[in-house]
Amino acid sequence: MLGQFNPDSDKERKQKYSSSIIANMFKQKYGNKNDSIKEINIINAQTISAEELKLPEEIKSVLNQIRSQDIDFDFDKFMNGVRKAYIMTIKAISESDFKTLEFLMEGDIYKKIQQDIENSKLNGLINKNSVKDINQINLIGAALYGDRAVLTVEVNSQHIAFTEDSNSNLISGSSEKVVEQTHKIIFCRYLTQSTVWKISKIS
Repeated sequence: MLGQFNPDSDKERKQKYSSSIIANMFKQKYGNKNDSIKEINIINAQTISAEELKLPEEIKSVLNQIRSQDIDFDFDKFMNGVRKAYIMTIKAISESDFKTLEFLMEGDIYKKIQQDIENSKLNGLINKNSVKDINQINLIGAALYGDRAVLTVEVNSQHIAFTEDSNSNLISGSSEKVVEQTHKIIFCRYLTQSTVWKISKIS
């Protein structure tokens, strides 16, 4: 599950909630007819990391809207989940692991990638790919359509790539090489229906 945490086992997070930065970020001020000021807490029990504070205001606004429907959403844990899901996806594609791909992906993209893998096998060539290192992961887009949250990340990474024939033999002249790749991945989730983020697009 991306962006989720267990409130019973995460006492350290709860101790951060009273920090002045968080209190200031999630308060609104209202004045009465005597111009006195009341402060009310808009979102309780949330901690905002330094990395989230660096995001553009329009993205932070959507993340706060997501929290209004899922108070357990955690940006840092979401991004850590993205890292794991990316590595799992690349490995699953390379190994034709359809069970893992179906778990990670929404239906349309799963069917497309499944078809691409099967077509490669029919052509007798299989492109093997594994993640050597992830250089950077950035959240570059966020949107909320009703209860459907859409988060777009950009992953820059180094891969070890080579080509095999259908009998798992290394193609002559196709030695292992390290290549740098950048992917944009869209993760989606119906906040009121599921706790699992799914990949809906990779480009």
